Amino acid sequence: MKKYLLDSDILTYLEQQDSPLHTRMLQRLSQLDDSDEVMVSIVSFYEMHYGVSWAVEDERIALLQAIDSIVSKFPVVSLSRQGARIFGDLKATYRRTVGITSNALKRNDIDLLIASTAIELGAILVSNDRLFQEIGGIHPDFRLENWTL
Repeated sequence: MKKYLLDSDILTYLEQQDSPLHTRMLQRLSQLDDSDEVMVSIVSFYEMHYGVSWAVEDERIALLQAIDSIVSKFPVVSLSRQGARIFGDLKATYRRTVGITSNALKRNDIDLLIASTAIELGAILVSNDRLFQEIGGIHPDFRLENWTL
């Protein structure tokens, strides 16, 4: 049994039927074993609701329906105290390794929260975000798959 944590970009590809990657994401999900577990971080919903707040009125209803659809398909994982410890260590290691400034690093907090959640759960993070490739090089327990390739 494997655990998968879907990042926000993957969720977008899944829910937007006009996305060129929509069919590929559905195929990848269908190839998983029945025993595999697929989850979504609560942080991804924070990101999606931020997107809703910037959408024009006509798009808001569709975006909210997409969020509801995701909630009905996948368990939502909350943040935890253990994840907070992982996040602190991961963020500090990332800063030292990459040499990024503190202010620039703040832009990556959401992705680092999602990565920390995946590490805590022992889950494979599914994402197309380049930042996660860098994290894979600095944390031995972080696993990443890019289903868009």
